[in-house]
Amino acid sequence: MDSLSRELMHLGLSEKEAAVYVAALQLGPVPVQDIAKQSKVNRATTYVMIESLEKRGLISSTIKDKKRIFIAEAPDRLLSLIRLQKKELEEQENEMAHLLPKLNALFNRSGEKPEVRYLEGVEGLEMLRREFEKLNGETIQIVGYDAFTKAMDHEPTIEHRETLRKKRSLIRAIHVTERSRADLATQFEDLGDVLDFRVVHPKDFPFKVQGEITVREDVIDLFTYTASPLAIEVRSAILADTLRGLFELAWKGAK
Repeated sequence: MDSLSRELMHLGLSEKEAAVYVAALQLGPVPVQDIAKQSKVNRATTYVMIESLEKRGLISSTIKDKKRIFIAEAPDRLLSLIRLQKKELEEQENEMAHLLPKLNALFNRSGEKPEVRYLEGVEGLEMLRREFEKLNGETIQIVGYDAFTKAMDHEPTIEHRETLRKKRSLIRAIHVTERSRADLATQFEDLGDVLDFRVVHPKDFPFKVQGEITVREDVIDLFTYTASPLAIEVRSAILADTLRGLFELAWKGAK
């Protein structure tokens, strides 16, 4: 029965709880001293284990001939117990999902320690974009638009823009491209009045742009639109504010 007790321990019972429950299953309705002897757990501790097992619904008691008799519940009760634990875990997970944003708001609030993660490929870029859609406030961007259009599929881009439009998420973007502003205006017609953009020709930009810098809240997303696309997310209030300052300079210069 030692192996059976060990398996019950994997289900959440303590070593002595498992020993007492197995003994009660073997003996049927008996007084505590019989269970203590069979389980090799001292009598005082057996009482404590029985009380714990009663709370779990695994042992019940009755009075017979003026003696208190203890009875193990059917093993099917263990399955019900596991299902109850599973339900409680699901409820805790839902509560944690609700609480997590509040905890994250407290964590690293000063922004002194940036959080960085890397995602590769078009799928990585799209994953960050979907997460970015959940943020609030104005979005600012500097985009190498020609490299972007070569790297990204059309459909995910349409879905992304549709989500931003529905959320009324304001965007200011500087597009580094050889295309004319009129051409881009046609491309961005679906964004309506949520987008304000300016166009800079690559020859007028101080460095080659084959990627994108996007800032929203305290999150910075960096994308490379090359043969092997790469996405980098940086969470830092200080860095986000610094990039906003640089963006404002670039925004004025792009008039």
